Amino acid sequence: RYYLNSILTTAAIVVLQLITSSLAAYAFAFVRFKASKLVFGLVVLAMFVPTQAVFVASYILVSDYGWIDSYKALVIPFAASAFGIFFLTQSFRSFPYEVIESGRVDGCSHLRALRSLVLPNARPAFATLALINGVFHFNYFFWPLIITNTPAHRVLPVGLTTMASQSGGDQLIQWNQVMAADVFMVAPLIVLFALAQRVMVRGVARVGIR
Repeated sequence: RYYLNSILTTAAIVVLQLITSSLAAYAFAFVRFKASKLVFGLVVLAMFVPTQAVFVASYILVSDYGWIDSYKALVIPFAASAFGIFFLTQSFRSFPYEVIESGRVDGCSHLRALRSLVLPNARPAFATLALINGVFHFNYFFWPLIITNTPAHRVLPVGLTTMASQSGGDQLIQWNQVMAADVFMVAPLIVLFALAQRVMVRGVARVGIR
């Protein structure tokens, strides 16, 4: 059950962040509007605010909506990512703006330009962002710990902690079982990195050069 919860919530978060980040990054990279630099600066500033600094307000908000101990509470607060917006913006800015202009002259909408022109050339950055966010949220412990109350919605990191804490103290913990569970948790991430290493390095290098 913990495996299923971790996979479902992580996949949902990654998909939502890719959608919202790509839309915002396109606006910052190719759409001219007032105060764009100021807004982008606020997005970058948000990267420096840790979750622990705002989790009380987030918890109250989620509680008011009645989402405590639900998949909504695990996914929706992370539907947008300041890091994802910044990362994709830097990648999109390496794409020639003249191509977007020519597409617009031919009647291409912004959404069509994003889908048909920008995204096919940003696949390495997309894969890199998906990997980074996927690994982070697959291993994320703090927010799922305080927002879930029952095993039905707990994820793997919380489940491992619960497994150790219910053993009755350090002397009674079955460390062989805990370490085996750790291996099963880490193994999918190792396989994922092994398969996507080249794409991730290419994506990071492209953004870094920009």
